[in-house]
Amino acid sequence: MNKSTIAVVTLALSQGLLIQVAQADEPGYLGARLGYSELSSSACSLDAPCDDGSLGGGIYGGYNFNQYVALEAGLDLLGDFETNLGADTTGDAFMKAITLAPKFTYPISQEFDIFAKIGGAYMNYDGDSDVVPTGSLGLEYQLTKGLNARLEYQRYQDFTDTIVKDLDVNFFGLGLTYLFGSPEPETMNESEARPVSEAPAPQPAAEPVVTTVAATTAAATEIGKKQQNQLFDQGTFESGSAKLSDQGMESLKPLRDLLAAHPMARAEIVGHTDSGGSEEYNQALSEARAQAVADFLVEGGVSREQLIVEGDGELFPIATNETEEGRAQNRRVEVTIPSFEYDEI
Repeated sequence: MNKSTIAVVTLALSQGLLIQVAQADEPGYLGARLGYSELSSSACSLDAPCDDGSLGGGIYGGYNFNQYVALEAGLDLLGDFETNLGADTTGDAFMKAITLAPKFTYPISQEFDIFAKIGGAYMNYDGDSDVVPTGSLGLEYQLTKGLNARLEYQRYQDFTDTIVKDLDVNFFGLGLTYLFGSPEPETMNESEARPVSEAPAPQPAAEPVVTTVAATTAAATEIGKKQQNQLFDQGTFESGSAKLSDQGMESLKPLRDLLAAHPMARAEIVGHTDSGGSEEYNQALSEARAQAVADFLVEGGVSREQLIVEGDGELFPIATNETEEGRAQNRRVEVTIPSFEYDEI
């Protein structure tokens, strides 16, 4: 396959991917970046005026096949360069690039990911073009549920045309990425809230999680027996931390009032995470979130002797960790109240 054919295929696939991402509700993303581009030293071989550095930027988009692999396309205006490789080989124009590359991501914490890309780029400078290999290394940080910041270094290797030969381009950029299809934390509105005695039986673990899953109750005339299983999802906490959110504190109040009113009741509080990040980090985060729930209950009048607190990290997922929706379900705190007797009112 010659370079012209490769260029046409790269251009068509890149534009198609960007259009598909813009129209999709799937786990795709779009972003923009700004930074600084620098040409290799061979761009300025004479004492004549030469400018081998420039501000640059572009847009990019991709589709996440899973947590670790995506396909990304980019349209870049790398900068305005003035080159001289000899008396008859000068150039003064904007350098442009269209890229297509798989992107490989590894999460190092709940907020930080490192990534690498390696693929091809169709480049144009001063009326001439070439197809070159390109690769990048970068770091992404989750600013909000649907917005990431990106720090990236990208290299375009051996651009060659009638003006330049074996010219390398280095780009250092900062970008913002918008994620499509990012699930919002689920909340329970007033129409969904029910008294404990009217609540449905607990759902199987694989079913979608709501903020609280109410209890099953077996009532007698004077004495009742109650067993509860409740799940509190990631919306219970502020993003990436063990600090309870306002929504989380509201969702915990019925549980707090129940335990405070029935001191004979006991509660097992277990924190869970998804598989993003190291096992040690996830274990510590699960324990911290379970403890935050316990501390809130104690501050509301529940005795610490009523509570058993532990974290299971990423060991017991209730959904796949290959999708954002599944990972969101796995980030949870489960509270189990074994059966206890109480006086009916």
